Parts: sequence; structure tokens; C-alpha cells
Amino acid sequence: MKFYTSYFSQIRHFKPYQLAFSTAMWNPAFFRNEHIDNEGRLIGLRANPFIPGPICKNDCRGPEKCLVTPDECLFLKHYRIQLDRLKIEDIITRFEAIAREVQKDLGFIEEPEIILIVYEAPSNPCSERVVIQQWFKDNGIEIEEWKNQHD
Repeated sequence: MKFYTSYFSQIRHFKPYQLAFSTAMWNPAFFRNEHIDNEGRLIGLRANPFIPGPICKNDCRGPEKCLVTPDECLFLKHYRIQLDRLKIEDIITRFEAIAREVQKDLGFIEEPEIILIVYEAPSNPCSERVVIQQWFKDNGIEIEEWKNQHD
């Protein structure tokens, strides 16, 4: 099973076997409820272990009020602590089970791909994306930014 990161505006390019899991505390309106969209994609899945938890609360002021670099960011440091409490084996098992169930329900034959969704574009270094990618790599799992084949 392949793992990727991406952001909400890219979901419109995904195929049904590319399963978007939000890591955001608050989802955009189109992603709030689980449903199958007009292109056959399951919308609204959430990666609950990756949603910033209480340890991260009030650590981020947003880009307009941020006074630190990503390396100094308390939010990103706390977010990494949150991820380090997870067991990679449990996470992989969880994603595999969900992916197989969705594959069965939607009837696609392709190998499911897990795509963890954040708000920020890849050009923004102040994003959970960086921490998520590093956590997977530190746990021996390949992960990269999803790229649209038509770009």
C-alpha cells in the first residue's frame, strides 16, 4: 500500500482508489460528511490519530501572526510528540482495514492508496505535512507528496 500527502484542493484530481484522509481539525464544507461524489470518490474520511490533539491546542497563531520559523514552531514540535505516541503497526493495520473495506464497497480493482490531507500547499514549510512525512520515514514507511499525473 502506498502512502502520500496532499492538500484539499487536489482531491478533485484523485481516482476512487486514492483514499483521501483528512488530518485537519476542521474540514472544508465539501469534506464534512462521508459521501460518494460524482466521480465515485469517497469523501469525508478522517485520519483521527493524525488530527492535532490537545497537546497542540493554542500553539498556532496562523500565518498572519506567526513570529517563528517552522523549526521553532511549538505547534509542529507538539504535533511530532503526538505522532511519536502512535504505533506504526497499528496505523498501517488500521489504514489497510479501511482501504480493503472501501475497495470492497466501491468495487475498484486497483491497489488502494492512502493520501493524508492537510490544508497547506507543499510550498508552505509550516505544515503538518512535513511532520507527517518525517514520522512515516522515521518508522520505515515510504511516503511522498502526491502528484497529479496530468501536471
